Amino acid sequence: VAPPADAPADALARDAPVRGDVLRSESGATRVGYLRIRSFSEAGTATLRSELKAMEAAGDVRGYLLDLRNNPGGQVREAMEQASLFLPNRQAVVAYTLDSAGFLTTHDVKKIQANEIADLEAGGGGGGPPPAVASAAALTSSAVPVEWIGAADAGAAAAAAGSAATTKPIVVLVDRGTASSAELLAAALHDNERALLVGEATYGKGLIQRVFPLPDGGELKLTIGEYLRPTKQHVRRGVGGGIQPDLRCAATPWGGEGAAPDTCVRRAAEWIGAADALADAGAVADRGSL
Repeated sequence: VAPPADAPADALARDAPVRGDVLRSESGATRVGYLRIRSFSEAGTATLRSELKAMEAAGDVRGYLLDLRNNPGGQVREAMEQASLFLPNRQAVVAYTLDSAGFLTTHDVKKIQANEIADLEAGGGGGGPPPAVASAAALTSSAVPVEWIGAADAGAAAAAAGSAATTKPIVVLVDRGTASSAELLAAALHDNERALLVGEATYGKGLIQRVFPLPDGGELKLTIGEYLRPTKQHVRRGVGGGIQPDLRCAATPWGGEGAAPDTCVRRAAEWIGAADALADAGAVADRGSL
């Protein structure tokens, strides 16, 4: 994989929350959108939306790599909004939030795009009484198996009336430094069968916390809730914790600026090329074709 000759190695500054590039697969046949998301903020969401719009308008990008490696998280609300950009089904659950009283709130694409999410970082804790309430004891730990991963269903995309920024295949790169809101985004795309996860198990931090300043200059970090995956699984540390990748690969995140893309970027880009070829042949990409 290499940056095409007609594109800069870095489309954005390296310290920006989101950086975009266009890569070619090693065969040269597939152009892939590379989006490095370093943290979650309002500026980052606006940049991601702009980068996706530009790449989609170009017409020749056949899939996307979202690089969440070494992303420590950030604003939960922004992570949810960024996830919604890739989910064409407006009823798709991005995440659940569980507050300190044990009440579960559903956050789906429709709510997120209508800006109906309470500001969790401001202590909203979930936005008031949810229409449907379940206790923590009622949560299931069973994962929903992913039968296929690839381009979103055309019927679902049509029903969404263009709510998603793209319906093309996605690979999400994760590692031990992928934490908190970054794990939320990875799980939202994976559990809704929109992305393949490549890399290492993530950090395992599904807590929603608020920081209170203290008179002596210190800070008190208070856990006010927890987010759960769309499968209602907890995201926790420990043996088997975090979010497990579909394909294991360990490499330092790509630096851009003319550097050779790392092993995980190359592998992910080749998978998108394979998924693209299968789609052209009328087949569906799944893990058996990797």
